[in-house]
Amino acid sequence: MRRRTLLKQIAAGTGTVCAASLPYGLARLLAPDAKAAPATRLRPPGAMNDDAAFVEACIGCGLCGEVCPPRCIRFFSREGGGQVNTPYINPEEQACTLCGKCMEICPTEALTEMPREKVDMGIAQIDRLTCYPWVDTGICGACVSICPLGDQAIDFELWNQYKPVVQDGCVGCGLCVEVCPHPSLPIRIVERFQRTVVRHQI
Repeated sequence: MRRRTLLKQIAAGTGTVCAASLPYGLARLLAPDAKAAPATRLRPPGAMNDDAAFVEACIGCGLCGEVCPPRCIRFFSREGGGQVNTPYINPEEQACTLCGKCMEICPTEALTEMPREKVDMGIAQIDRLTCYPWVDTGICGACVSICPLGDQAIDFELWNQYKPVVQDGCVGCGLCVEVCPHPSLPIRIVERFQRTVVRHQI
């Protein structure tokens, strides 16, 4: 049985309250002010921040995909237009483990070697209206357990040990997205500048 399926069954089995049953005002306090559009196609770790510059620097050699242990690196095909043959990662299918092999083997400046704490693929954002622990429908913590950077990237809320909160140290590897048991994926990777700041904590 896949990890996500198992966690989904465990969490769903302990549920008693759904987001729809919460009073509107309380639901809004629990949730970010707005949700940014998820980035389902992330550049590999170490990629240049300017995507146009990245596309220009990448020669489409495919080496990053060949050395990737989890085989998470895919490549744009012809429908990618000017991005054809350039690498991307869809964390909903297979996330990055931050092993750094793609950065090591890249023959151009498209991917630059750096410590995994300095990688910037984006940042995770949690929809508190659908995340199991935030709507009291079960104990999960899969995202916190799987994170390779530990509590500098995601941790449980200070006042509640079961509610996950994303920290500024998140680099957007997407392992939390891959492991999330909720079918609607309440945790997604967004571009860092799009991240919604939660103004209220309960």
